[in-house]
Amino acid sequence: MLPGDPPFASINAGNTIAHSRFRRRISAHMENHMLKQIVAVLTLTLATAAMAEGPTRNAAAAEKKLAGAAKTSFLTKCEKDATATCQAASNEKKLSGAAKTSFEKKCVKDSVGESAPAK
Repeated sequence: MLPGDPPFASINAGNTIAHSRFRRRISAHMENHMLKQIVAVLTLTLATAAMAEGPTRNAAAAEKKLAGAAKTSFLTKCEKDATATCQAASNEKKLSGAAKTSFEKKCVKDSVGESAPAK
């Protein structure tokens, strides 16, 4: 402590160092949190794009000119595949209850098309 310094200069110097460390720790935590959010958004965007890719299964059945039992069998298989994919996506998003049910129903409908076969 030098003459002319405030009486608590040495205490304030120590607090400044501790405050600086605290700010760096908070800053690193915020950067980590923001990075996780960016990764989550990118993952969901890519997953949604992959599910929306290409024509619906109904359109694919029409392209293949399927009819009757062949069309029903094709759409049933597609619906089972879509259900499994959508359930995995809802688990990845950690959805539960009504939100999970709604998400899976919309996801399957978007993948298979409007007139999916009844279960």
